[in-house]
Amino acid sequence: MIVDLTNFRFNLIYNLNNILAITIGKSLNKLVYSFKPRSILDFVNAKKERIDYASTIAKIYYNDKYIPTEFEKDNIVRLFKIVYRVDSNTYKLDFSAS
Repeated sequence: MIVDLTNFRFNLIYNLNNILAITIGKSLNKLVYSFKPRSILDFVNAKKERIDYASTIAKIYYNDKYIPTEFEKDNIVRLFKIVYRVDSNTYKLDFSAS
């Protein structure tokens, strides 16, 4: 008889982490994730929500600190002369000017 130990291991860990711990008054999953998952798939949604939250915070922080810089033709930026502007943040540089 062949036993799938990986599935058994995940189920064992999942069930042990959902058992009420008397000393803290809640399960380990509820302590760590702030909710009691009904299945292993609940962890996927929790992880996605945390990633979305973290990326939102990073965007807000970036937007608060970001200062847009634009250069005009014939400006010199770090020893290179700007020949022309291609896009909002793309420039054609003259490397022989340095």
